[in-house]
Amino acid sequence: MKNEEPETWIAHSESDRDSARLLSEGLDRQRISVLNDYIEYRLRSGEDERDVVTQSISRADHVLALISPNTNAEDVISQMRRARCLHKAITVVFVGNCQWASPPVSSTELVELLSGCPHVYYAAKRTFVDLVARIKQPAPEEPDRPLPQTDAHTHYGVFMSKKSEDYPLAKRVYDFLRSKGANVFLSEESLPAVGSAEYMKAIDAALEQAEHLVVVGSKADNLLSGWVEAEWRVFINEKRSGRKQGNVVTVLCHGLTPDLLPMSLRYYEAVPLTEEGLARLAQYVTSASSK
Repeated sequence: MKNEEPETWIAHSESDRDSARLLSEGLDRQRISVLNDYIEYRLRSGEDERDVVTQSISRADHVLALISPNTNAEDVISQMRRARCLHKAITVVFVGNCQWASPPVSSTELVELLSGCPHVYYAAKRTFVDLVARIKQPAPEEPDRPLPQTDAHTHYGVFMSKKSEDYPLAKRVYDFLRSKGANVFLSEESLPAVGSAEYMKAIDAALEQAEHLVVVGSKADNLLSGWVEAEWRVFINEKRSGRKQGNVVTVLCHGLTPDLLPMSLRYYEAVPLTEEGLARLAQYVTSASSK
């Protein structure tokens, strides 16, 4: 445990902000620190709000997924992706009328992200006591996480992130880097067909062990979609914290330009999908030294 008082992040949608604030106040009275800023967080120059959220989730000992009848699934999904990538302990907290279905959303992705997580109903005093006890319980020592079970002897030096529609472009980059001797993880090429839970665990393990990150995109929206954003934000957070030393490189395809990239990616290298650009990319991710 990093501090005597455990630290918690409450993942919630804007529609549940008042409930999250009340939950935060209740946890605070139990000497549990909540990292969400419910007054006002003023971004410093160069900061990105989503990076601040990622850093807070990374710091948290426990993540609470707050779900109510009014929950906007997309708001919670974006935070839960990051919590999953960072291997955080997650508890689902239901608030409001407890008669509705569990969880009360139609999003299959949110259901998958929360599957297997313990849950409590905040309205019930007994279960709130259980929640406090769960958060305060010291986390067990984690064994070294295994490499992806599908190829336990492979160490991936480069992790490639892309939206599925950009796979043909990513495959071209993958083939080039492989020809230069790089050990590259691209999910479609590196993993056989496995169950969804094992598939996600293997991707998380590859992201965690990789020294370099290569993001491939044909348009800015693709870099902010689904797991793509979660992957590069988690990797950048690890790099900023000093846990990773390698490079982050975006491969620009179909006329995408650096000025259109999300601010956090714009800070790092970007190369076009050309012969010259690929040659530069190889220098960034196959050399022994990193920035």
